[in-house]
Amino acid sequence: MRDIPTLGAPSPARALLTDYLAAGRHAAQVGDGADAKSLFARAVALDPNDASLLNHVARHLADAGEWEVACAYLESAIALEPAQLEWHLNLSIHLLRAGEPRRAFTVLAAAENLGRRSPRYWSARANVMLRLDAPLAANFCFDQAAGMAPDNRRYRHGLARTALETGKPEAVCLYRELAADLKDAEALLGLAQALDMSGDHDEAMHILERVVQKFPLCHDALRLLADLKWSAGRADFLHHFADATKQSGCTFDVWKLWARLAARSGQILEAARIANRGYSANGAIDFLRLEADYLGEAGEVDRAARIFDCLEPDIELGDLPYIRHCFRSGAVERAEDRLGSLLARQPDNVEAWAMIDLAWRLSGDPRHGWLHGQPGLIGVFDNAVSNARLRETRCWLEALHDRSRSPLGQSLVGGTQTLGSLINRHEPIAAELKERCETAMLSYLSGLPADDSHPLLRHRSRRFATTGSWSVRLSRGEHHADHIHPNGMISAVLYVTVPPEASDESRHLGWLRIGSPPSHLATGLQPIATFAPAEGRLILFPSTLYHGTMPFSSGTRTTVAFDIHLL
Repeated sequence: MRDIPTLGAPSPARALLTDYLAAGRHAAQVGDGADAKSLFARAVALDPNDASLLNHVARHLADAGEWEVACAYLESAIALEPAQLEWHLNLSIHLLRAGEPRRAFTVLAAAENLGRRSPRYWSARANVMLRLDAPLAANFCFDQAAGMAPDNRRYRHGLARTALETGKPEAVCLYRELAADLKDAEALLGLAQALDMSGDHDEAMHILERVVQKFPLCHDALRLLADLKWSAGRADFLHHFADATKQSGCTFDVWKLWARLAARSGQILEAARIANRGYSANGAIDFLRLEADYLGEAGEVDRAARIFDCLEPDIELGDLPYIRHCFRSGAVERAEDRLGSLLARQPDNVEAWAMIDLAWRLSGDPRHGWLHGQPGLIGVFDNAVSNARLRETRCWLEALHDRSRSPLGQSLVGGTQTLGSLINRHEPIAAELKERCETAMLSYLSGLPADDSHPLLRHRSRRFATTGSWSVRLSRGEHHADHIHPNGMISAVLYVTVPPEASDESRHLGWLRIGSPPSHLATGLQPIATFAPAEGRLILFPSTLYHGTMPFSSGTRTTVAFDIHLL
């Protein structure tokens, strides 16, 4: 790609064009998109049939965030030189950066004959498929790219990562090759994740111990090592964080992760102490806010109040730890005011909507009915999966759970949870399960009322994609603590196996409860609805609703859960 196109225009025109390009690049670099568009338009007007010039201009406009006009220039370049693969690749990249992966896919699909022998083409297509939540297709594309350019580590990393995301057994071998020199932190972490998914938790733990020694601030390695140690019953499951926080450049996020994992293991006062140590180490008030939040969760509301009283001048209106403190201390009106300010700035904040609903329920505000009581918001679909397919699904999930473990930091109290995106796995039954759930999802969305002011209903006509999917297997005494899924708009659970006693409507053993907030918020609110599990039943509800499950005394409860995001 030429930086400044060589033109056949007379010398004065060439000089003028060069001036326009230089000025346009400067405007783009300083963020003046309007001026950049004007200057580049003048440059293009001097030679509108030079596709290389159009491509050059598009690159700088895209860097300035002017996606629409950048893509328009590239479309003109393709019309002028349709056999130039570079223009197709650049257009797909800009569309992907602009958040339009479907248009990017259309561009690349149309150019397949041009690019089928180009590893760059297949790599670009893989990245588009990942954005379209199609890791199996991305794995095929990376396989094509890596086959054509076997020495390209980026393509091999992509192949290994998508093999891991789709649960392919070859992920372990692919990552072993990438991690052979023990210098690539990403490859070593991927190998540990692949081994963990395959059920070899001990080797995964051994590799991670080496990773955190060599790369002590690798956030994902710190988290996964704690997770594996916790699952193995080791009392030292958080000890490696002490070494990490002594490192130069240790960030608040590392301390925060350490405290969060301590809290999720039940050591809530220890989490507060960790936050206090973080404050002593670098003096940032974020640590005091974190300490106060955990003190409140542990029931030490007065101690939390003393910290928040000192911090009040620095507390932002939308500070969630302080809002949680308001609930715990009975200042519900103040919590509601703060949440209203937060939602005015972040109208899609799931956790804020979940908490403002609690305030409305406590005060008897009819907006609770508007938010969570409108017809169809909780959808129940019986026989979403047929009995015959349910048996096959059950066998498949049992095999996965037999090599899974109980994770740290999730809502589970006991039980096992599968790793990775369940409905994007390589087994054919995963694709069938995804199709069944998507069919129910379409029916659910079509039955929702219209409401342009509602956090979910205003998006009901949009396309949707899963943001996570997994399976949970619970046994006697195990359950889900009350929680929400802040990364989704709609949450779903499909029942594959249910305990026999769940049919007893007088005891609600193993049932799903919706609208029951965590006890540490001290609201005293009860569930707004409970649902009996039934094999093949799919339940969909807004992610802004807290939910949990009741323990049971015998049998097994196996579910598939997923979150939906409306695009």
